[in-house]
Amino acid sequence: MDNQTVILNLVGEEELIGEIIHNQSVNDQIKSKTTPFPIESNVSPLDAPLGSDEIRAILEGVTLYVELGTALLGFAKALIELLKERPDKKVILKNKSGETITEVSEKSKAEEVVKKIEDE
Repeated sequence: MDNQTVILNLVGEEELIGEIIHNQSVNDQIKSKTTPFPIESNVSPLDAPLGSDEIRAILEGVTLYVELGTALLGFAKALIELLKERPDKKVILKNKSGETITEVSEKSKAEEVVKKIEDE
């Protein structure tokens, strides 16, 4: 990817990540994306109250490649609009090193999300 592209790791509930990656408004703004992947849990299967066959990932992640500028702003706006339909949900944006950039919810402001990403 060129230097005009930002790599974002989006983390959230499995169902929400599925909605986001299939949302046309979001897809119109991103350059490419990976297949969703489970987020590793810090809980040992031996300490879990469920059997090993019942343990599954609750959180999922996906890596997105978004061009800086209007596409990044459009992505932030589309993501926030989608989250307005799910006001009890939020996602976490992380950089390519896995460090949290910001949490995004229906109350987030697109311009503030973009600034946090660009300041990374």
